[in-house]
Amino acid sequence: MGRRSRRGSRARRKRSPGRASVFYKTEGYVTAALRVDYNLTDRITIGVGGRNLFDRNYALTDGFPEPGRSLFLGVRARY
Repeated sequence: MGRRSRRGSRARRKRSPGRASVFYKTEGYVTAALRVDYNLTDRITIGVGGRNLFDRNYALTDGFPEPGRSLFLGVRARY
């Protein structure tokens, strides 16, 4: 049985005989992520990056799409 989620990803519902668990077979997908860190000093590092850079729509469970593109900035201090 084919199902479509809200964002257009297709997943098939599969029920195991005699069990209440429901599993979904999802279509293939690829996401891209990148993170770049730069050491300002021996103890301070800054980083910038992103996840799902091409903003691919996909769902691992029918009806619950994964997040779209996200960007982040971070600072790490070691003492």
